[in-house]
Amino acid sequence: MDKYVWQNLTNAFNDLIDRFFSWLDSLDERARNLHMFMMMGLMLILLSLGGCQYRLHDDMNQYENANLQLAQAIEKRQKDLESFRLQEKQAAETHTKLSVLQASLDKARAPATLLLELANIMPSHIRISRFVQRGDSLNLEGKAKSNADVAVLVQSLAKNAVFFDPVLISLKQSPIHSESLEDFEVAVKWKIPVHEVAG
Repeated sequence: MDKYVWQNLTNAFNDLIDRFFSWLDSLDERARNLHMFMMMGLMLILLSLGGCQYRLHDDMNQYENANLQLAQAIEKRQKDLESFRLQEKQAAETHTKLSVLQASLDKARAPATLLLELANIMPSHIRISRFVQRGDSLNLEGKAKSNADVAVLVQSLAKNAVFFDPVLISLKQSPIHSESLEDFEVAVKWKIPVHEVAG
């Protein structure tokens, strides 16, 4: 602000104050007291309004702070919820992968289980040269020392808890008193575990 303008404003304000007090001096004592009382009342009102404005400003600040804290709490809650949903999704994906892996392991374990079971009931003079699995059916091809050994194998398969319905498909007998082994083929069914049927 220009120095000249500021000086004029200051002079005008001082002149206004001087006129006000001159006017008060011109009044009688009773009127002067009345005007002074009114001025004091006006000042009290202005002070009260200033206090109210201060309290209102303070209340507004508290309200804004509370809103900010609430917004931050909501944002944190949303982030926690998103994190929980992500963890839940990852857990579901992991469970699915584990289920697939378990099913794969079960399927891979089935032939090994069958071979172990066959090894337990196989007569000593029989050698399996070919093992073919198709669903619940098995074809066993091999060589046997004698016809009796093949018969023992078929009977053992029939009595076993894992296998059922053994059928002798072919038997190529060697000449009597020959030392060559007999070729045979046996078909048998096996009981597929329930979890593989369901899978």
